Amino acid sequence: MDLPALIQQYGNAMVFVGTFLEGETALILGGYAAHQGYLALPAVIGAAFAGALLGDLLCFFLGRYWGDQLLARAPHLHARADNFRALLQRHHVTLILSLRFLYGLRTAGAIAIGMSGIRPWRFTLLVVISAVAWSISMGLAGYLLGSMITRVLADVHLYGPWAAAAVVLLAVAVWLVCRRLAAARGGKDDRVR
Repeated sequence: MDLPALIQQYGNAMVFVGTFLEGETALILGGYAAHQGYLALPAVIGAAFAGALLGDLLCFFLGRYWGDQLLARAPHLHARADNFRALLQRHHVTLILSLRFLYGLRTAGAIAIGMSGIRPWRFTLLVVISAVAWSISMGLAGYLLGSMITRVLADVHLYGPWAAAAVVLLAVAVWLVCRRLAAARGGKDDRVR
C-alpha cells in the first residue's frame, strides 16, 4: 500500500489520535492532506474536535480525581499550581476558552483546572466552544498552508536565486552581530565560539 492510500484510509484516525495526544501538528498536517485531496476537510476538523475534546476532558477528570496525588509526586510544582489556581479564580472563563490555543499548557492546564473545583458541566461547555474554534481555525490554517506551499513550489524557479541570496545575507548579518557582541563583551576574543 502506498502513502496516499494509507493517508486516505487512516488519515482521520491519525488526526484524532494526534489531537488527543498533542494537537496542532496533527491537525495542520490533516488540513494539508485535505488540501492535497487525500482527506475531506470537514472530516479532518471533526476528527480533530473529537480528539481535542476527549483529551481535554480526560486531563480535567485526571486532575479532578487524582490531581493531588499527581502534584504530590512533583513538590516543586506546588508554587506554580497555587499561582495557576489564583489566576483561574479570577479569569476561569477566559483561561478555559484559551487553553486549547496555549501550546505546551494544555495537559497541565486541564489537570490544574480539574483540581480547582470548577464544575464538570461548566468546563465541558467552555472546552466544547474552545475545541470547535481551535479545530476549525487550525484545520483551515493547514489547508491554507497547503495552498501557499503549492503556489510557492510552482514558482520556485523564480524565487530560488533570491532565496539563496537572502540566506547568505542573513548568515553574514548573524556572523557580524555575533562578532560585535563578542568584542563588546570584553574584547578579549573577537572570535565567536
